[in-house]
Amino acid sequence: MTRGCNYCFSPDYTNNQITLTSNFFNETTDGTVILAFHFWSGQIVKYTIVKSGTSVTGTAQ
Repeated sequence: MTRGCNYCFSPDYTNNQITLTSNFFNETTDGTVILAFHFWSGQIVKYTIVKSGTSVTGTAQ
């Protein structure tokens, strides 16, 4: 199944934010997830999240 960009995350370029949607967390198991967002500018933003049940914490790299 192909899903659109906004299914798991939504970029907000005006405010320099990326929102991870509930769909992302519903499909993520407990543990550590390392994300790398690649932008057209060539910039790569790395972010690590740790999910435990309904608790999620995140750290920018």
